[in-house]
Amino acid sequence: MKQLFLFLGTIIIVNTTILAQNGLRCGSDVAMQKVFDANPALKARMDAKNNAQNITNRKGTKQVGPFTIPVVFHILHLGGIENISDAQVLDQINILNIDFAKRNADTTEIIPSFKTIADSTNIRFVLATKDPQGNCTNGIVHYASADSKWDDSSPTLYSQGWDPTKYMNIYVVKSIKLSNGFGAAGYTYLPGSWNTGNSTDAIVVLHNYVGSIGTSNAFSSRVLTHEVGHWLDLLHTFGWNSCGVDCNNDDYVNDTPTSKGYLSCPDANNPASYQLCTFGVNENFQNFMDYSYCEHMFTRNQATRMQDALLSATAGRNNLWTSTNLLATGVTNAVVCVPKADFKVNKALTCINLPVSFTDASTNAIPTSYAWTFQGGMPATSTNANEQVTYATAGTYNVTLTVTNSVGSNTITKNTAIHIFDNVATTPVANFYEGFENNSTFAQNWSVINTDNDNKYFQSTALSSFTGNNCLILNNNIGSSVATDEIVFPPLDFTGVTSATLKFRYAYTPIDNTNTDKLELYMQTNCSIGFVGTPRFSRTANVVNANNDLSPIAGNYTLVNYVPARASTLEWKLATVNNLASAYGKNNVVLKYIFTPGGGNNLYIDDIEIITNLSTPTALASVKSYGNEFLIHPNPSQGISTVNFYLIKTSAVSVVVINVLGQVQQTIVNSNLTQGDHSYDINTTKLTKGMYLIELVVDGNKTIKKLIVD
Repeated sequence: MKQLFLFLGTIIIVNTTILAQNGLRCGSDVAMQKVFDANPALKARMDAKNNAQNITNRKGTKQVGPFTIPVVFHILHLGGIENISDAQVLDQINILNIDFAKRNADTTEIIPSFKTIADSTNIRFVLATKDPQGNCTNGIVHYASADSKWDDSSPTLYSQGWDPTKYMNIYVVKSIKLSNGFGAAGYTYLPGSWNTGNSTDAIVVLHNYVGSIGTSNAFSSRVLTHEVGHWLDLLHTFGWNSCGVDCNNDDYVNDTPTSKGYLSCPDANNPASYQLCTFGVNENFQNFMDYSYCEHMFTRNQATRMQDALLSATAGRNNLWTSTNLLATGVTNAVVCVPKADFKVNKALTCINLPVSFTDASTNAIPTSYAWTFQGGMPATSTNANEQVTYATAGTYNVTLTVTNSVGSNTITKNTAIHIFDNVATTPVANFYEGFENNSTFAQNWSVINTDNDNKYFQSTALSSFTGNNCLILNNNIGSSVATDEIVFPPLDFTGVTSATLKFRYAYTPIDNTNTDKLELYMQTNCSIGFVGTPRFSRTANVVNANNDLSPIAGNYTLVNYVPARASTLEWKLATVNNLASAYGKNNVVLKYIFTPGGGNNLYIDDIEIITNLSTPTALASVKSYGNEFLIHPNPSQGISTVNFYLIKTSAVSVVVINVLGQVQQTIVNSNLTQGDHSYDINTTKLTKGMYLIELVVDGNKTIKKLIVD
């Protein structure tokens, strides 16, 4: 085999199975350069080590073993399906132990030339039952964390890690983005890439590549087998080169022939399809360290190299399997924890008599018994692990789950966990308007869904408004929640509607240019189907396209608790939603806003209205209130005051200044004006000091306010 340099300190970016077949490149070369740019002296040290180790591994001498490694899974989630079940993790541990012991059933498919050297590694993996402080754990820890969207530029990565000289740390995440923009199924670093004990000494993997159940499947279940191979000092069978490029690289393992690597599985009955580097020499395309989707084996010398890594002080691997560490991490004399109750619901929002599925999502231990209480539900109680419930009456209901095992019990109650609507809406959509002025009406008609039950949720506030005194706020500036929040409209009856437009005002500003807060509007026209399809409205902070940017003022950032100026057309942006045709004629339409936090500031919403062919505009509907019909500021005036008002349709408008004798002093405007915001200045320097009346007439409907001139 050719002795080309491979640098131990490089990052191994894994792009296996489905990812490989879809054509995503590996990206290892970019990551390698990043490591050595930061530490150029590392290269020479690693060259010597790899060449020396290759000579040693020619002997292929395996140690006795078994080597037992304590494992902890850190599940980073945003409240979605990436928060995988403990059962999915247990399935993954089982797959690792089967693969590393050569007990996988698909070894029967190994081609004859490699069957004799396919071997067990004598390495096994056990979930820890004690954390670094000696507390009870099941080795699976769930965290709500923005780093579930794993971006290697984030300064908070690996912050949940346990001592890597005592545990193999595995991070399970929603997505992976590396510095060059490459997306991977998983990645890790070879031992020695970092100083011993560095938290970066860990494995990162997508949730849908963990195990063979839950969000994953059997086809994707070998990614962690591959990753753990890297973590134990194995390289790709095709060496450091990109997969499928050439035959000029080496993996420093003597019994894996030189290989280009495979992005798909060649025909096992056609040797020419896997003799790409040397005529007559079969390449080990079925190796766990290749990119093909037919991985079945490690070789004997690969097992030796991994055992050598566990015998080495490099990265503290030699401490992992010691009797002292196995006792400290609870692998020996394992302890059982009290389960921590939790559950998932498939529909937090539905209609009467439709089934709602509740699924146990308890962590920390496997419960042996369950006790559910479903307020207002049928059944009202259950002792099953999972249950299906219906609700006969519209309303908002609590759900309680108590889980128990031999050690103890734990209970969780989720208040307002379920929102049930009637099958036919009682609110006609014609003339629908909400300005959030009446708190009791808001509480009665609107449904607030606080996914993680924290102190960040949609609520009415008097801090600001576009019109009136109140508006809706999502207090996103406090805490560090990563779960979505929702605010649900009252069900609306669109019977007879043939055209409809939804309009609302919103105000928002990010804290900096990294924030990714998102506001979306979804619509449901059938309770049985739920909220499906793309959002009717979507805006995200800091996007390139200004039309899709959540911030009304591009490039404006506010570190402090953001409060927009009242009635400011600069800060309060008008949103118009026209794609509502699927609701026409339906008698039970539900709309909802979903806010996905991305580290930014507060969001405000005001003046939600739906204009349809059935709407009958009135004077009140034609001129939206700025506290009391329209706004004059400043008042008192010492020079120039401004009149602000908003029209929901084209109207005949006049604004005049009248003295106390009823005489018109100034005509500010007298014409037809289009729908939208309007602002006019009044030059009060031409008026004597005293009180004046500002008269606004819209389509014959008159409103008067006082103006004081100092």
